[in-house]
Amino acid sequence: MVAKHLRVVLRLVLSMFFASEAGAQFHHQCENELRLSKDMVQQGGVQERSYLTVVLELSKDGSFKVVKATRIFGEVILRDVQTSDFIYEATSGEMTLAVAFFPEDPFLVRAFGEPESANEVTIQANSATVVVNIPLEHGSLAEIGKLRLNIFKLLPGTNVDKINPSVFAKLKAQKRLVPISDLSSKTFGRLISKKLITVRN
Repeated sequence: MVAKHLRVVLRLVLSMFFASEAGAQFHHQCENELRLSKDMVQQGGVQERSYLTVVLELSKDGSFKVVKATRIFGEVILRDVQTSDFIYEATSGEMTLAVAFFPEDPFLVRAFGEPESANEVTIQANSATVVVNIPLEHGSLAEIGKLRLNIFKLLPGTNVDKINPSVFAKLKAQKRLVPISDLSSKTFGRLISKKLITVRN
């Protein structure tokens, strides 16, 4: 009889624990949605511009982790001049939000050799920490949850003066881009929504 009573109590405690955890996640999501809704209040008929800065841990096998996601109010500056052969494309549904260059090969690690030599040594790592900036056309969590990120490498010998959605589409049509990573909205957008914080400049 005592054992049966203990089992009932244990089931009650466990159900309360999982209910509180789910409730906490729901509360966090509601807080984010409320904050974003407030932030979208128009001033003088013009909606404030904002963008996301996302810090990612990226692996060559395609796995990734969202380390930090911050919504910042203000104008974003995208790296549109070629500084490397690596490009990221951020989309939400059918809309292209950003195409930009990485400063260099994300997986490239630089180091110095022997102390008596000043020669720089470079190796390829299996993982990298990268930062991407994504302008936001819409402020709701529903739109952020649709975000998708693709990373490409230009074929050797491909030179680009400036990258933009139109130039990017032409490079794609000409098959001058090699896919490196595809971070689908089911994971990328969802993880950003969970990590999202908002700051003002």
